[in-house]
Amino acid sequence: MAIDKSEKIRNREAKELIRREKQFKFKENKFYLVYLFMILSLVFITDEIASTISIQFQSNIVNEFFVNNMGC
Repeated sequence: MAIDKSEKIRNREAKELIRREKQFKFKENKFYLVYLFMILSLVFITDEIASTISIQFQSNIVNEFFVNNMGC
């Protein structure tokens, strides 16, 4: 019974070692930072545009999309 337990532990450790080696060999995406920068830039630009729209233009947008049921 003790041999079975030690074999199970060794098998589990071998599987874990194989999984860790695969993780180590996996190459990350080289363009991760570029994608992140593009998404953050898009969010920043959208926020700036939305923040600088004048009040009158905002009311026109609200009327067009929500009062006239065009946005639903």
